[in-house]
Amino acid sequence: MNWLSLFSSLIDTLSHFNWRDLIEIGAFSTAMYAIIRLLAQDKQKRLLFWFYGFYASFFISFYFGISGLTITLALSAPAIAMLFIVFHQQTLQKNFITLASLTPLPEHTEKWLPELIQATLQAVNVNKSSFIIIERSQSIGDMVSGGCTLNAPITLETLELLLHATPESYPFILWVNQVGKIKAYKPTIILPYENSWTSEEIQLMDQLVQDGGIISTKSDALAFSLSAHTRFFTLTVDGKLFERLSASSLLSALNRYVTVPTKQTKDLHGHNIYPNNAGKQPRA
Repeated sequence: MNWLSLFSSLIDTLSHFNWRDLIEIGAFSTAMYAIIRLLAQDKQKRLLFWFYGFYASFFISFYFGISGLTITLALSAPAIAMLFIVFHQQTLQKNFITLASLTPLPEHTEKWLPELIQATLQAVNVNKSSFIIIERSQSIGDMVSGGCTLNAPITLETLELLLHATPESYPFILWVNQVGKIKAYKPTIILPYENSWTSEEIQLMDQLVQDGGIISTKSDALAFSLSAHTRFFTLTVDGKLFERLSASSLLSALNRYVTVPTKQTKDLHGHNIYPNNAGKQPRA
């Protein structure tokens, strides 16, 4: 009987709504849904959690008749919205300040990813760390510049030549693109914003990993490094950090994230890899 009474009460309440009320409800619901989708894109600040918390506090205080708190929350809503915009600034910049779009050329070597990883393994054998930036569809020229501009196809011979030219006390740093070309050797990392936008996990890592985290947050580029101390790979994609990866795990991840040729490629051990069956995303 209680459920029947509740249902009848609900039907009676809904009967008081006219078409104007439905338009208003639809408009506000659409706007609210758009805001929630926008806040959900930020995986670092957890703004969606605080958004739900604010509105839950408002409706709870309204339901229990706590008028002082209700009025305070209602009046502070514009200021709260401004705070959300400030904290969400990084995602807004990435969504509304469009970076230059790069169209990949049809040329593409089949084994440049394995050769790139093989070069970093050769570097770690001589106790040298490596840091590789892979530019994808968005230009990172505003964040990475200088060094020796090459625009040369990635081959193992070229990588070995650059590796031998790297001073003993410097890491092996390359800027490459997704079609298998070296854009610059020993580029300078230019970061116009504070690294406070990266996650705390990345901020605890060394400087190269932090740079990769910022670059991957501000664009669709990715970066990976190989530490001469731990001898494990670290990958940063979309501001996310994946640590202690083996060479095979890194290759599977790169085949998933980087534009790969339609033909089959081979991994470091000569086994065939098909892009449609690339490995799953590595675990953090």
